[in-house]
Amino acid sequence: MPTHTAATGHRASVRNDGRAILYVAGVADMVGTFDYWSRGEDDPRELAVTYSAQFWNTCHRLGFLGKAIAWSSLCRTASHERQHVEERRIYWQGTCGAKYHLGKVVNNARVLWWALRTRPMMVLVANPSHGWVLAPLRLTRIRVVATLHNALWDSTKGPKKGLLGWLERFFYRHVCNTVLCVSDQVAKQAESFMGGRTRTVQFRPSFQRSRFELRDRGIRGRDDVFTVLFAGRLVRAKGIFDLIDVADTLRREGTRVRFSVCGSGEDRGSLERAITARGLEDWFVLHGHCNADAMGDHLAAAHAVIVPTRSEYPEGMNKVVLEGILAGLPVISSSVCPAIEVGGQAVIAVEPNSVRGYADAIRGLVDSEDAYRARVTASHAVREQLFGEDLSFGRAVEVAVGRL
Repeated sequence: MPTHTAATGHRASVRNDGRAILYVAGVADMVGTFDYWSRGEDDPRELAVTYSAQFWNTCHRLGFLGKAIAWSSLCRTASHERQHVEERRIYWQGTCGAKYHLGKVVNNARVLWWALRTRPMMVLVANPSHGWVLAPLRLTRIRVVATLHNALWDSTKGPKKGLLGWLERFFYRHVCNTVLCVSDQVAKQAESFMGGRTRTVQFRPSFQRSRFELRDRGIRGRDDVFTVLFAGRLVRAKGIFDLIDVADTLRREGTRVRFSVCGSGEDRGSLERAITARGLEDWFVLHGHCNADAMGDHLAAAHAVIVPTRSEYPEGMNKVVLEGILAGLPVISSSVCPAIEVGGQAVIAVEPNSVRGYADAIRGLVDSEDAYRARVTASHAVREQLFGEDLSFGRAVEVAVGRL
């Protein structure tokens, strides 16, 4: 890996000799990740290998100029050899109605302008809502590749209807050269928009083995409270409020557990008030946002992981399910999470929104040492598959380049 020469605070100029890829990611501190990458280090704030680092690694290996753009409240740039990153302001983030749609159109129009101005071989766009704005690129040699980290629709609503639905189908059928999909379910949704044509490439989150140390897992002494880890955004659609009902149910039935909660979000205040109103302060510990080291510590202290995503959330590939398996823990997950396909017998699948189902799953692990150890053993059998490179995001980008 080359030595670090990144510079921030100005818009660097990186010459495009025709072998270039423009990658438009989501909202992220991408300059911070780039700073670690340029020194040959993984971002210590993440347990998984970041998609942006895999993008730069692929471009570096193929000899491509790689330009990544992230949406941010800051305006920063950094460059290292033939790799470049910019953070650009996003318009009307968090709005709704007409202003939301206008913001999406404006931001995609900016992507279109950047592509026409810099002329890369390929534009890689993450979760491209209103991607039809990029349709004029069909008239050029620039190819559009979408990368989907979430489902296109959730299980309760189905695909979009009306004009917006037609435009979305038009984008995937006629504008996209290839679609990179984080799960089999997401790939099937994308292919349904493509008229049955298979132009998808699947990938999975990637992890470093050194971040996950296996320990002897068992239900510890009966004086040690069984700890269930939740990690994710504190919003209702992620199911965090369902855990209050789960805790109340277990309390009434005489099963004592503790929920260790890692994450932040707009509903944290409401969550704290709801916990207090139900008298469950001793059942929940809220840690706030956790970096990779802190997450590793909380995984090591937990007996199980829970991912109670609700049916209205268009889940892609929840990394927490995979991180729990890599840590050698049983995982209790909503069945709307495609990651349960990867987890096999290490995962207890529960119908979404089912308080009774989650309570029964937790109690089953608490009450039976044999059942608990069987899930732990299953996680050991699965974890080796998650360290491979065959389904990495970087490999998927390389396949997309080969299709140009």
